[in-house]
Amino acid sequence: MVEPPLRITLLARNAAGWARLCRLVSAAHADAAEAPPVVSWETLRRYADEDLLVLLGPVSEPVRALSAGRPDLAERLIAPWREVAGANLRLETVCWGVPGTGPGSLRLAARTVGLADQLGVRVEQLDYELGVIGKLEYEAYFLAVAQVVADVRAMGIRVAARGSGAGSMVNHALFVATANPLDHDLLFERFLSERRSSLPDIDVDVESARRLEVYDRIIERFGTSRVAVTGMPETYRARHALRDTGLAMGIAPQVVDRIAKSFPHIRACDIRDALATLPELKQLAAEASSFGPLWELAEGLDKLPRGIAMHPCGVILSNATLLDRLPVQPTPGGQYPMVQADKEDVDSLGVDAVAVGSVSR
Repeated sequence: MVEPPLRITLLARNAAGWARLCRLVSAAHADAAEAPPVVSWETLRRYADEDLLVLLGPVSEPVRALSAGRPDLAERLIAPWREVAGANLRLETVCWGVPGTGPGSLRLAARTVGLADQLGVRVEQLDYELGVIGKLEYEAYFLAVAQVVADVRAMGIRVAARGSGAGSMVNHALFVATANPLDHDLLFERFLSERRSSLPDIDVDVESARRLEVYDRIIERFGTSRVAVTGMPETYRARHALRDTGLAMGIAPQVVDRIAKSFPHIRACDIRDALATLPELKQLAAEASSFGPLWELAEGLDKLPRGIAMHPCGVILSNATLLDRLPVQPTPGGQYPMVQADKEDVDSLGVDAVAVGSVSR
């Protein structure tokens, strides 16, 4: 099959549109003789109406002009299409990460969105989503997350959106989510709806080894008056439970240290079971009785709060009132400001935006 150098897409909106599309294709073949069929302007004007959607993509003449760096020419070339299709004209953006300004490139996609905005050419799904976002006043949230993702990519760190946020065409247009939700039949309403008052989650995965670099960049971009990391309750596990219990019982610190370091990172409630079954604890088990009720008492601390720790993948990004709404304290080590609240508390307080960066494996 020989692909034509220029191509548009016509979509039937209903049965009447399908009938018109059939007649249009038939007319193109009837006029072609021995040449490849081409739809003439006369045929388009005859059959194009409100039942047909006209989609101009990367291989259409106007978007080809954008690819060549000629937005002025693209605007002139799109004029007859606006005359023929009217409100049924759409511009298609495609982004496959191709370098340069050709089809599938980020630059051409951005230019196409810019031209559509300039000329008022609608994109149906985008219009719907933007209406919902605007009604809920979430515009700043989407733009803030898009800025964070753009900064992470500029640092050369792998980043990808996941979860229900991938079902948003707005996230796709902002290059937060790479997959086109229309290609995969993803539902925007699963991500955001006017019936839900809670802020939607845009989950973003980054390289775990470079997670703190992302935190540093967010703070550099927005400032410590607007950014803090999320806290979470730190509960007792085996090692800490054995340390605190042993010291409270008056066992020598160096002995307590030896006992605690012998255990793997397990729950406190599993201390005695590990002592009885793990080969690496066989020597310690032989002297277990000499430490009296240490093991039972340490297990009793399981899941009790021990303090507050930095959440491994939560960053709060708010407006300038953040410090008036939540107290902060340094993280252990003092590297970042941390709110004295966990994620659930932050959500209930209605902080403007919570960007959660999930750690990649």
